[in-house]
Amino acid sequence: MAQGLGAAGEIADGLAAIDAALEWTNNHEGYWCSAELLRIKGELFRLQGLAAAAEDHYWRALELARRQNVLPWELRAATSLAQLCIRTTDRRG
Repeated sequence: MAQGLGAAGEIADGLAAIDAALEWTNNHEGYWCSAELLRIKGELFRLQGLAAAAEDHYWRALELARRQNVLPWELRAATSLAQLCIRTTDRRG
């Protein structure tokens, strides 16, 4: 839902949704999806133009996925991080 809201330009609502999901996972020990939730939050920050916050969340997602040994989410976080680096480098010229 958070990604869809972000894609529709409703980034504040997307951030509220992802924060609620992260809170739920913390309260209900649903940590199995936390890495992906952190990556999605990074995507929302990227959409806002907050590259540093996005990068921080991608790194957090990547590190958590590695600790949990969840290769698909590690790959998704690494891909998001790489795409951010490419976009940032392209803007710098």
